Amino acid sequence: MKFLWISGWAVSPVWFAEQARAHWPEAEHQAVSPSEAPAAIAQNEFTAVGGYSLGALWLLSHSAIVPKNVPVVLLAPIFAFPAELAGGGRMTLTHLRWQRKRLRNDAPAALADFFQRAGLTNEVPPPDQLTPAQIALLDDELGWLETLRAPAPPPPTWLGVTGGDDSLTDATKINSLWPAVHIISAAGHAPGPLLRSARELFLPPHQMKEVIQNFDRSVAGYEAHSAPQAALAVQLASWLTPAEHQGRAVEFGAGTGLFTRHMLPWAGTYLATDAAPRMVEYGREHLPAMGWQIHDARQTTGLATVDWIFSCNLLQWLDDPATVLREWRKILPPGGKLVAAILLPGSLGELQTILPRSTPLRWHSADEWQMMCGRANFSVIREATWEHREIYSHALAFMRAVHAMGLAPHRSVGGGQLRTALRAYDRNFATAGGVGATWQAWLVRAMAV
Repeated sequence: MKFLWISGWAVSPVWFAEQARAHWPEAEHQAVSPSEAPAAIAQNEFTAVGGYSLGALWLLSHSAIVPKNVPVVLLAPIFAFPAELAGGGRMTLTHLRWQRKRLRNDAPAALADFFQRAGLTNEVPPPDQLTPAQIALLDDELGWLETLRAPAPPPPTWLGVTGGDDSLTDATKINSLWPAVHIISAAGHAPGPLLRSARELFLPPHQMKEVIQNFDRSVAGYEAHSAPQAALAVQLASWLTPAEHQGRAVEFGAGTGLFTRHMLPWAGTYLATDAAPRMVEYGREHLPAMGWQIHDARQTTGLATVDWIFSCNLLQWLDDPATVLREWRKILPPGGKLVAAILLPGSLGELQTILPRSTPLRWHSADEWQMMCGRANFSVIREATWEHREIYSHALAFMRAVHAMGLAPHRSVGGGQLRTALRAYDRNFATAGGVGATWQAWLVRAMAV
């Protein structure tokens, strides 16, 4: 994961990148000033984008130029800075205009006043001797704070984190404009605590390790609770004719073999892979005609060139799927085929209404997945959306199945909150025979070009 961060007003991008690396060491981090943001976005040399303070407002105001498949993280976001515009900022227009005038006459004093108000005095290093050109840029950016107003809420896949004790922003107002924003009660405007919280919410690689371990532990009961995944596997398998069951193939995220078994008989070499060792053991025992191997789907090291790549119910789990698709493309010659099924945001919609962001997934729309395929040099031949409705006897049975499938609510959900949510689920989503749960997926057959 390679982040491009748009820093805040007068906040050194070099310093901010250091903070990001300290609090989010699994990822690469580059930071630029708000004035440098348009050129940096245009270069498209990143797999994720973040904004802090003015940088967050800039991204919200320019969301159309952010690639749709790129994850976005906003720290201390506002939809408008002047208090009169009711966009989450606390500073009045009068004070903001006075600050601009003071910047032109006494830049060090203006910056010192801002850092004090933001609680950054002991954190952000003061800038070196400011040149007239640098002061002019800072003045332009204060002008942005005066005039920029962003639509609310942002795209549903964007992640926002704000401090409940921020002297420059009003967390309650921001929450009313963006109900999905995460409020960190003891945090202020300083980026450190916000970065730390965003990292935990973003499903970084260390959480991917937990997901793999969860699947590994649940292998014994996985198939008994995975009717939606089994139905999806049947649907995806139907996209191949019996005559196409031949050649060199690799399947990523094979699990217990819900999709794999539908590829039998296979003429050629077929390697089913999964990162969970016990899943692979189960596959070897129950489908010995296929080759099985423990393998992390995020890289292709050690794999030979193949004619087919199969993936059923995996890509939505990965922290950087756009990069993974480009990696997979490396082992497909031109004309090689990718056949995949990917869960969509409509999945577990009932649960999401009760516990927003309760699953550890970062959802992408079908359009975003299609764009990612194109950027990885795949030409989509066929695509479709799929919906499945599963009935469970009651909400607790549904939650047990969700846990067995590795989609258990995020660990930030407490026991009391979960019990309340289960009662609400039973009440709000009752149907004949129990409670319903919706699953949606995007199916794609694409060719390497």
